[in-house]
Amino acid sequence: MNGEALVVDSWRVPRTVLAWIVGGVFIYAAAVKIADPAAFATDIKRYQLVKTEYINAIALILPWWEMSAGIAMLTMSWRRVGAQIVLVLLLAFLVAIASALYRGLDISCGCFGGNRKAGISTLLFDVGLLLATAAVLWYRARPGLDSTPLADESVTPGPLAYSARQSSQSSFHQSASSSSQSS
Repeated sequence: MNGEALVVDSWRVPRTVLAWIVGGVFIYAAAVKIADPAAFATDIKRYQLVKTEYINAIALILPWWEMSAGIAMLTMSWRRVGAQIVLVLLLAFLVAIASALYRGLDISCGCFGGNRKAGISTLLFDVGLLLATAAVLWYRARPGLDSTPLADESVTPGPLAYSARQSSQSSFHQSASSSSQSS
């Protein structure tokens, strides 16, 4: 086993399921917006948060970020990057929805097309997605945190721990040799 313990990631399946759910939601939401950018631009305008000259650009670009992040969440090698993008997007969506609620705007959220209102239920839905995304980012195979070694061998530390161990051992040997020379 080359001195490394085999580690079983106890969160692998739940993390993958959460990533697929969030990724699927983002892919669906993006597809609806890509199919009708004019309707999405109208939804953005109703939030009254963006200057008029930027609305069309946002309506054309934002859904592709959502689509890319959603697809990345489905793949193991891009999952963390996708989750980071999703996290930033969700924070922006939460601020926009909370702002609309605070100002008493009776508008469509612009999430999935149609006339879904920007309300408390939308806010809670986005908070749920945010928590699921945070779980995807937080839980990963880390010895001693959420994983179980299958072997009695210790897990080999990373390169920084190794270099720190080497320097402490060499300083120990230097002090030992200098004390033996002085006696």
